[in-house]
Parts: sequence; C-alpha cells; structure tokens
Amino acid sequence: MTFAVVSEIRVACSSLSRLTALERRRLLRRIVEALDALQDAPMCAASGVDRDAIDSIILSTSQALGDIATMPDDGFRHVINEFDTLFAKLADRLLNEIEPVSAARH
Repeated sequence: MTFAVVSEIRVACSSLSRLTALERRRLLRRIVEALDALQDAPMCAASGVDRDAIDSIILSTSQALGDIATMPDDGFRHVINEFDTLFAKLADRLLNEIEPVSAARH
C-alpha cells in the first residue's frame, strides 16, 4: 500500500546515523514512488487533493535526491519528517472522503 512508506520513514528516523547515502536515496525514491502511486489512485482524484502541489513535490524531490541524501542527519531527519506529516495529512484527507458504512448495510 502507498502509505507503507510511512513505517519506513519512521524506522529511518530511528536509525538515521547508520543509513548510508545510498539507503537514504532509496528511501527518498520509495517516498516519490508512493506519492506518484497516490496521484494515480482514483480516490485521490476525487478527494480534492492538490495534485499540482503533489506533482511539484515529486519533481523537486526527484531532482534533489543526491543533495537531500547527503544532508547532515538533522537536515535529512527534518525532510523525511515533513514527508511523514504530508502522508498523515493525505491519509486523513482521503479517509474523510470515504463514506461510513451504515449498520443497515451489514
């Protein structure tokens, strides 16, 4: 699932000093892929999520992978924490768009 990357982000935060630049790049690529997959999801299209903003994040992150991956630990932690926050907001937005199942439908 698209939001599985959130657990990877949280694990990375806890072991940041042991991550190599290559592992950081892989994590960033998975984040970009998760955002891209979310963009393609039918639910996302109907949820009112700002797709242009997500596209901009995907593009700018993709272009800066090397620079972000080699940031000092504190800077990299800040970047991936921002992605964690973004995924939380997106999940909340998408879940609020789902109509609850009524007891009568069971």
